[in-house]
Amino acid sequence: MGKLVVSLDGVVIKEVQITKDKTTLGRRPYNDIVIDNLAVSGEHAVLQMVGADVFIEDLNSTNGTYINGKAVKKQLLAHNDTVEVGKVQDQVHGRRRHRL
Repeated sequence: MGKLVVSLDGVVIKEVQITKDKTTLGRRPYNDIVIDNLAVSGEHAVLQMVGADVFIEDLNSTNGTYINGKAVKKQLLAHNDTVEVGKVQDQVHGRRRHRL
């Protein structure tokens, strides 16, 4: 299990524990992680746990999903990765370098 720290312009908005096999992220209120920012799509991305690994997958969002500044479609997350959706940054925290 890992934690996602959501921030905008360097200010922490929320901290979210990743506990479910599938965690949705987007602007719409039914997402597990709601980010109320117009640069974030209604259904922007999904975090998927596979064993101890956590992957992020962009759901064909308008502004894309970036890991450490690089656009990704689907990628395994690592401790201290910076995930960017729209103008919002999420910092990944976990126990191991290669796993959440």
